[in-house]
Amino acid sequence: MSTEPGLQRRVGPIALTIYGVGTIIGAGIYVLVGEVARASDTSLPWAFLTAGLIAGLTGACYAELSSRLPRAAGSVLYVDQAFGRPGFSVAAGFIAMLTAVVSAATITKGFVGYLEVYVQLPSWVSIIGLCVVMGTITSLGIRESVWVIGLLTCMEVGGLLLVIAFARGGEVQPVEVVFNPGPVMLGAFLAFYAFIGFEDMVNVAEEVKNPRRNMPLAILLSIVLSGFLYVLVAMIAIRHVDLSLLKESRAPMALMVGEHEMIRQGVALIAVVSVTGGALTQIIMASRM
Repeated sequence: MSTEPGLQRRVGPIALTIYGVGTIIGAGIYVLVGEVARASDTSLPWAFLTAGLIAGLTGACYAELSSRLPRAAGSVLYVDQAFGRPGFSVAAGFIAMLTAVVSAATITKGFVGYLEVYVQLPSWVSIIGLCVVMGTITSLGIRESVWVIGLLTCMEVGGLLLVIAFARGGEVQPVEVVFNPGPVMLGAFLAFYAFIGFEDMVNVAEEVKNPRRNMPLAILLSIVLSGFLYVLVAMIAIRHVDLSLLKESRAPMALMVGEHEMIRQGVALIAVVSVTGGALTQIIMASRM
């Protein structure tokens, strides 16, 4: 009898899709919309749309691979199966782990920016505190972690809907949305990071019910839903926010509803909580890999 420990399939398709949307949004638009605006200027919506299309192609590859190889190792397993050389798969694993470190660092810096709306703390205190809390949640188990991410996802989407609803009440800026290939591609290069997260979903494949069907479905749905929200927010931003201010803001989503103080505070609070979901998924990914 084998004594090798295994993972329990406790995650259904709806929970997995919510997990994917939360992973993508939590690591994306709450932090990066200002940076993408700085690169793409009046082509901001086109940059997010282009990044979404590129992410869709990449996501389709992950969807196919995860249905054929529904195991927790993710990209490490895919490289191993493709080449059969342990050195290649080990190298892929270290690259993936480095990506997780960079991603978590970016997310936690964004967390600090939004937290400063409420309280001034040394950055290192905020970052260490966030990592300790997320590590504790991860240690409780996948079902508990997915429930937490599900709650955070509802808050993230709710925050975006607040921004869309209340930013539209502001004065329309005389800015025309244009497709300028250079800025679009430069902005899409940055905006693609806002879609990162779908590749982390494959690392929980061993804990998903009927993964051959549910993994591809959840990956593609997550990208489509997130992309729709991103483009909509970008359209609202370019029509109702001074781009020069948006490009420099450390809390761009709060800036978009700046005339509504209570909503601004609410969006900042949602961003503080939501951005933490990105850190949580990076820890989950690393532990499974």
